[in-house]
Amino acid sequence: MKTYLALCGVFLLAAAVQAQPVATAAGAVFSMDYEQPASAAHIMATMSTRPNADALTVDCSVARSGRCSVRARVEAAASSISAGAYRAESDTMTLLPTRYSPGDTVRYRFSLRLPPDWQLQPRSAIDMVWQFKRFDGPPDMFVAVKGNSLVLRAGAKAQVTLLEPVPLGHWMDVDLTVHWSAQPDGWVKGRVAVDNANAARAFDYTGPTTRNNKPGAAYLKWGLYKPGKTDGSMQFSPRTVWHDDIQIEILPE
Repeated sequence: MKTYLALCGVFLLAAAVQAQPVATAAGAVFSMDYEQPASAAHIMATMSTRPNADALTVDCSVARSGRCSVRARVEAAASSISAGAYRAESDTMTLLPTRYSPGDTVRYRFSLRLPPDWQLQPRSAIDMVWQFKRFDGPPDMFVAVKGNSLVLRAGAKAQVTLLEPVPLGHWMDVDLTVHWSAQPDGWVKGRVAVDNANAARAFDYTGPTTRNNKPGAAYLKWGLYKPGKTDGSMQFSPRTVWHDDIQIEILPE
């Protein structure tokens, strides 16, 4: 199965990455572990402002498994502005099998790591590290760092704390099974483990998981997105996050 990396926020075609499969489930539609460089086989997104050259890089000095992961980096500078915001994100916008619709049940697994020197900010600040993004509006749900917590936000208000405190310098293995629905029968069942520990924090959410019933109108984004003004009034230290072992599996009804 071929899998691709789509880089959101780069001006030119860049090297894509083809991964060795890390999931063998029959319903697997996407698998990425960043181990094998490949030619630019997939169209990369273009934005009006080119970010730093190192906004998104395959880093073979840090990995959850194997040798490599993808590193996203943003700073409070014009060079980190892409599509009107501070962001460095990969996405599956053009990978049709990864889009979801109301009624689908999908399992998402990914690992992420914050550096040991990550500067904690007040909970009013936010760093999105994973988005279930709608084409026509805000994300259906997202995973983010808020203060010293890793949280899952659904819709405009519902929020679940996944980990607190955030284990800086360690890999966090996130496993989310989502039943997509704009109605109260939507749900999320998940668990988060640290450094592949046997013990994991389990959590459940019940309620709407999509903002509307439009089918196939959402895709995935991961990396770093820091909402806020880009006029220089929002200051923050450079932010870095690594992602690895991303897997998407469609589950039977």
